[in-house]
Amino acid sequence: MRVRPRDPTSLQILVTRFIRTLFRLRVVALLALVVFAAGSLRAQSADVAATFDRAGMVPVISRGYAERLGLRPPGWRVLGDYRDVRVSKTEGDKYALVVEKLDGTQERMPLDAEQFESLRLEVETRVSVLAGTAPGAPSVTNAAPASVAAPVTPAATTAASGVASNAANAANAVGSAGASSGGAAGAAPSAATSSAKPVMSGDANPAYAYRAIEPSKPAGSEFARNQLFLAAGLYAPLTAALVEDGAAATAAYIATVAATYFAVVRPSREGKFTQAQNRLATGMAIGGAAAGVALAYTTGLGNTNRSFVSDKSTLGFALAGAFAGAFTGTVLGKPMTDAEAEGVNFGAGAGMLFGAGILAATKGETAKGDARLIGAMTLAGLATGGIIGHEYAARVPYTVTSGDLTGMASPALIGMMAGLAIARPSSSASVTSSATLTTIGMAAGLVAGDWFFVRRWDMTPEQGWVLNGGTIAGAAVLTAPFLLGNQRDAGVLFSVATAGGLLGAWGVTQLSNFAAGTMRSQPAMGAARTSVAKAGAVQFDMSSALMAASGVPGYHSLVSIRF
Repeated sequence: MRVRPRDPTSLQILVTRFIRTLFRLRVVALLALVVFAAGSLRAQSADVAATFDRAGMVPVISRGYAERLGLRPPGWRVLGDYRDVRVSKTEGDKYALVVEKLDGTQERMPLDAEQFESLRLEVETRVSVLAGTAPGAPSVTNAAPASVAAPVTPAATTAASGVASNAANAANAVGSAGASSGGAAGAAPSAATSSAKPVMSGDANPAYAYRAIEPSKPAGSEFARNQLFLAAGLYAPLTAALVEDGAAATAAYIATVAATYFAVVRPSREGKFTQAQNRLATGMAIGGAAAGVALAYTTGLGNTNRSFVSDKSTLGFALAGAFAGAFTGTVLGKPMTDAEAEGVNFGAGAGMLFGAGILAATKGETAKGDARLIGAMTLAGLATGGIIGHEYAARVPYTVTSGDLTGMASPALIGMMAGLAIARPSSSASVTSSATLTTIGMAAGLVAGDWFFVRRWDMTPEQGWVLNGGTIAGAAVLTAPFLLGNQRDAGVLFSVATAGGLLGAWGVTQLSNFAAGTMRSQPAMGAARTSVAKAGAVQFDMSSALMAASGVPGYHSLVSIRF
């Protein structure tokens, strides 16, 4: 008997379709899980741990260690209470500071590559300063905390063990251990070489000037450019003025410029001159011309009864002094830093002003007729100021940058205006009192500038010029209404100018991102704290100079030159 199969019911069809759908959903779910896991792994692999230094020795900074280093805004953006900070590199050239709070939560602060490089340079330099190795070669001294966890990979584990070993050896060598707050481990300094270079950036991320104690960088074409400007504006005019005939004077002018071109362009292109040599050669060429004129008047070879242009003897001294100053600056500037060279230039200019102020304060109007005395005081001011400026930049325990010295003109100008406001100079006023108060005001301004600007910030040269410009602009803006209103009281005008200068300088400090000032444990370039000021091959003995000035009998060695 043949049995006919029964037709499937609707219920059976529904059950079969349901089972097939579940099977398909299971496959889709597995595929989705695989895709999600791959995406997670890709995201995790894109977030790579980085370190705060190029040597790989500082992967984490605790709050206590950050306080020891003196990390502050704008470079260090982490504020408030936290346990430690790590850094990770995300996709592309992006970075992030991973801040672990005291309650265990984490906060991420994004950084671009330029901001991170500026922060890395700041950390490297501050750690090297803390360890006392900053005056030497550009090395970085830091160590990883013992409690830092290494990434969970075999290669990372090996690297972490090497870091811990180096940190232990460095801690024994340096003899100091890192401190931390809130139970977090700090960092102990250890030696590691770094090839860090200053990072130049825009207004939003200013260049940090902490490497002011490094050897000066090559000047390149800037040396030739400055010397050609001096040739066109100083050397050649003085040479042409020595020639009587017009055509011969023109030929002498062209020949001087051409000779300067051939003498400096090729060595400049080959990188034989540093920025310090450029600064010092430029400054000493101008100062040398002034010293030549002063020497001519001091020795009596200059004729004060004739104009400067028609006095061939004085012109010859000025030309010789300019050439000698440029050559001497090139030689002496080779071992100097940029700040030391700028210190010589600034000190020489300030010393000349002090010499003029002291002369006017002691002699009054009678000083104008004594050319020998004026020349002697000018020479003394240039030499003494240059030595003191070099010593100031090289030996103070805090970092002095070339920008700091450029910006010191601002407080000096404010102090001079304040002195003139008190003196209230007029046609009937005493020259002695006006000169005395102006000189005292300049000295007070320099002291205030050292305290409020140099110690507090490390400025770049551009920032120093901006500070000077803000001071002058503030004084001009506040003084203009009084001048337009026919106010001629010198006391009122200088008082308003002083207030405007202070307001302008304060405004610049509020609008600019100055780098925080740094301290150094040793003098720059490893110089010892002695009474002898070293400037390349020339040594000035300050103690012998003081003994000679006080009239102590005997032979006193003031200057020694090594060949």
